[in-house]
Amino acid sequence: MLAALACVLCPVSALNAQTLTLTDVNLVYSADTHLEIYVDRSGDALPAGVCSPQSGLTFHSHERGVPNFGYTDAVIWTHLRLNNQSELERWVVALEHPNMMDYRLYTQGEDGTLLELRMGTTALDRPLASRFFASEIVLPAGPTLLCMRFATGTSMFLPVRVMSLPVFHERDRSGQFFLNVYLGCVLVMVMYNLLVWLSIRDPAYIYYVLYITFFGALLAFLFGLGFEYLWPPGWEANPFQVILLLAAGSWCFMLLFTREFLEVVKRVAVFRISYRVVLIIALLQVPVVLFLAPHSRGLVVVYASILNTGGALLLIGSGIAGVAAGYRPARIFEIGRESR
Repeated sequence: MLAALACVLCPVSALNAQTLTLTDVNLVYSADTHLEIYVDRSGDALPAGVCSPQSGLTFHSHERGVPNFGYTDAVIWTHLRLNNQSELERWVVALEHPNMMDYRLYTQGEDGTLLELRMGTTALDRPLASRFFASEIVLPAGPTLLCMRFATGTSMFLPVRVMSLPVFHERDRSGQFFLNVYLGCVLVMVMYNLLVWLSIRDPAYIYYVLYITFFGALLAFLFGLGFEYLWPPGWEANPFQVILLLAAGSWCFMLLFTREFLEVVKRVAVFRISYRVVLIIALLQVPVVLFLAPHSRGLVVVYASILNTGGALLLIGSGIAGVAAGYRPARIFEIGRESR
């Protein structure tokens, strides 16, 4: 599960080298090198203790690039010190990494208690409808401490941005435009090849249609559009499991398509056996992801890596063998594979 908890706390009394100053000159800021990070390996820390400026915990500064912890079971806490010197009071804090399961925003009430705002899996369940997890907060003039908690179901990647609301909407729209164009092209390919299959009933075309469908859905979820447009509102989901299940489907139908498309696969015994073995591995990834992912994510990552490596080597080998055998469609296959 990936959860992000953000706590807007009382203004801090002093500034330090990590403080991010907000002005009217620039309306979008990267918080990457301004984050102070605490790794909670037990996951037992509570927001009321960690988010306090007097927590007593050791936070380490992050000095280069986007914080990236890979696949980890640890809970990552961050402090972000902001100094609002602009005329704006409302700012957007966004984590531009869309594959997360839960995001919660805590603000401090007038009586000093932390108020929770929970965000859902889909864009419609979030305060700001977007493929990213974003919240609009009120920052008074002067210094403020922002505290965030992250627990990931996918890779721990934390590109935190602070920006004005108009800039947030502009960045979101411009990013989605190119993604929508690409996915639109994928949809056109699906419809065209489906019509071809309905006309000639060649099984290679239906396998190709299903491959493009699964692969297109995989890209949509990787870029955050899947949870924005495809996932039913109110449904909980583990992005790690969803992505690996779609990857397993992509591999299954890609292997079936290649077996039908390349004659060399049917003629050479070693390719026939290899395709069966890798296809079984791809099918077994479904129960592995469903039953092992909640308990042993590392083992699931190793299993998926074996499938990706074996599948890629098999596709390359069969394509080269087809070209060497003088099978003309194999040249088209190799061009298409290299252009992916």
